[in-house]
Amino acid sequence: LGRKEVPKISGTKGPVLPAPKLVIVKSENKESEEVKSTLMRLVKPQEIGLKVRRLINIRNGVIVEAENEEGVENLIKHKSLLEAGLKVEKPTKKKPVIMIYDVNAELTEEEVKEEVFSRNMHGSEIEQEHFRQEFEV
Repeated sequence: LGRKEVPKISGTKGPVLPAPKLVIVKSENKESEEVKSTLMRLVKPQEIGLKVRRLINIRNGVIVEAENEEGVENLIKHKSLLEAGLKVEKPTKKKPVIMIYDVNAELTEEEVKEEVFSRNMHGSEIEQEHFRQEFEV
């Protein structure tokens, strides 16, 4: 009756972008805008080979998203930031915590790891040995 056809999508998919290179610049007793202005005043990106994509304000600091790893390393080693009282570091990854209910109390830790892997991770890109090392009960 009044149905419209969905148009076909044409064109090609864009390139896959590499993972961003991140650095956290912060100070415990300064606001993010103050940290940002200090960073911009002390660091000249072209001098240290840093290509900045964007700056993201966070509590007491900023996250610098860069395009190249060399510039990130040079920013971390930049002495004037340390002298200004700014802490420069790469972000750390947090391990997720999950709760599993209705587990038989008679199972050992290894048996629990094996069961969780076989039910949830079998066929994934993560190898069983790596899973055993990282998974904690």
